[in-house]
Amino acid sequence: MQDVYQRYLEKRGYGENWIEEEPAENLGIVVAIPCFMESSIWETLESLSRCELPERGVEVLLVLNDPEGASDEVKEFHQGQMEKLSAWIAKANSPGLRFHGNYYSGLAQKKAGVGLARKIGLDEGI
Repeated sequence: MQDVYQRYLEKRGYGENWIEEEPAENLGIVVAIPCFMESSIWETLESLSRCELPERGVEVLLVLNDPEGASDEVKEFHQGQMEKLSAWIAKANSPGLRFHGNYYSGLAQKKAGVGLARKIGLDEGI
């Protein structure tokens, strides 16, 4: 099955891998959360961190993103969120539930949006 995933990523994957750690051996669930100007993401993350965990590992991938031509205000917001997110992740990760985040700025206007951000996250999940 790994060959199928590799062929997909080579042909249709978006960008390079951005998570350096190997996934849990028992990984069973990957959640991709696209984020554009999401000031309330913290409630979502706190809620996820309090969930009863399944027997399989869970990884939550946050994709902060903005299109080319985004205002400085949007970019600064996402940069600030990414800094806060990195600090939050360092405290919140556990063996059964791990969070990851990345910021993609300047996505092509024609393709930018929630669909591309979700694809970026799920491609990384593969």
